[in-house]
Amino acid sequence: MGWLFMAPALYGIWRYRYWAYWRPVLIILGVLELGVLLFWASGTYGNSVGDGVITAIVRNATHDGPETLWVALGVLGTIGVCLWLLRGVNRATLPPHPGREAADRADIPRKIVESIAIFAGVFALSFVVGGLSQAILYLMPNNTVRLSTPAVTSMSKEEQLRQAAALASADLPKRIDSVTTLTSMTTEGLIWTYHYDIEVAPSAAQLAELMSGTIRPQVCANPDMLAVMRMGATYRYSYRTPDRRILFEDVKLEDCEPPH
Repeated sequence: MGWLFMAPALYGIWRYRYWAYWRPVLIILGVLELGVLLFWASGTYGNSVGDGVITAIVRNATHDGPETLWVALGVLGTIGVCLWLLRGVNRATLPPHPGREAADRADIPRKIVESIAIFAGVFALSFVVGGLSQAILYLMPNNTVRLSTPAVTSMSKEEQLRQAAALASADLPKRIDSVTTLTSMTTEGLIWTYHYDIEVAPSAAQLAELMSGTIRPQVCANPDMLAVMRMGATYRYSYRTPDRRILFEDVKLEDCEPPH
């Protein structure tokens, strides 16, 4: 889809160097980058992979629902708006606008430099927008790292789990509340362990209440974590107390399924 901006932009550099032409061209760039942000931020114009803000919200709300449909609708909508805007670009090439003579004041070396600069600028802008989308998703509730699916990777489940945990641990340790710090995440086989240091040792009843009232409902409501458990994994929550005791509880897929 990048040609929807790059083609008229290059024509503008070489032929139509005036604002009436460039205004709709720049709006097209804005529409494309908005589509990247909302629908396919970690992919490219021609390869819509990864979540944008809207597709991530839909996926979480529908437990891995019709995300691909939303990406397709977003792409088609973006193309439609851009094609409509191209009508304005075309009108700006017709009288009474200056036309091609407006480009005569710029020499060829300048046009070459500007052409290279526009490619570099669009690449940098897309990188920034993709990073912005990932930052927004990171701040969303119940954010987790999505594992690769067997259709796109030959890695074992254990290796996928290990890499996902390593990626999710990049900003640790992290203070969770006044007495709890998430220090690391590790995996052993298909067990993904969250390691916490707590400054006040909980009783067995308090730990059970924390698991049943807070942690298990959050895990079971998160479609990414459910997908991980469906591939056979277990989430383990390990707490190290001030006296160095280790308390832990596991969350498995059967904990999230209603009893038969």
